[in-house]
Amino acid sequence: MAQTNLNLAHDQTPHSSGLAVAFSHFEIADQISRIRGEKSWQESPGRVTRMLAKAPGLRVVLILMRAGNRWEEHKTDSRISIQPIEGSVRFFLTDRTVELRTGELLVLEPGIPHGVEALEEAAFLLTLS
Repeated sequence: MAQTNLNLAHDQTPHSSGLAVAFSHFEIADQISRIRGEKSWQESPGRVTRMLAKAPGLRVVLILMRAGNRWEEHKTDSRISIQPIEGSVRFFLTDRTVELRTGELLVLEPGIPHGVEALEEAAFLLTLS
C-alpha cells in the first residue's frame, strides 16, 4: 500500500494545506519506484520533488536527484532534516561540506544557507518544521 490515510477521530474539512488526517502511512520504496516510472522523472533534467505530508508546522518531501544534479544555494525559514534513503548527496554549507549516505541524518537550523549535489542517483527525505 503506497499511502494510507485514516481519520481516527471524525471527518475533517479540507483547507488550504490539504486534507487534515489523523494518520498517514507511506512505503517510501514504493513512492520512489512510482516516481521513477513517471514521465516527470523520465523527462527531468535532474530533480523531482514529491510532497508526502503537509500540515501546520510540518512538511515532508521526497526528493529524487540524478547523479551530478545540483540544487544551488538557498535557505528556508524552517528547521530542516535530510535523510538519504538511496544513494548519497553532498551538502554545501557556508563553512563546510557534508556528505550524507543512506542511514545518516543532517539537521539544519532555520536560515542556514545550503546547496546540495547528488553524488550518485539519490532519493532523500526532506522534513521542514
